[in-house]
Amino acid sequence: GIELLPVDIYKSDATKFLIEGNALRPPFNSIPGIGDTAAISIVKNRGDSRFVSVEDFQNRTGANTGVTAMLEECGCFMNLPKTNQISLF
Repeated sequence: GIELLPVDIYKSDATKFLIEGNALRPPFNSIPGIGDTAAISIVKNRGDSRFVSVEDFQNRTGANTGVTAMLEECGCFMNLPKTNQISLF
């Protein structure tokens, strides 16, 4: 009867499951292909403000394209544009 929440780029810990009410939020290192070093770097460097794009996430956290691809595959970037550029069309 315990709900498993998705990994969240703002709420997940690097290496520990977090209890949120009656649910568990998995850490970044629970995603295949994301090791402890990358997970810790994400948490340490994500800051307090929201990301404006996937590119912003990579720049601030130092995540490489492999880590970013794994997070994208898990649905972590659903509402973020790929780049910081604004399209006029």
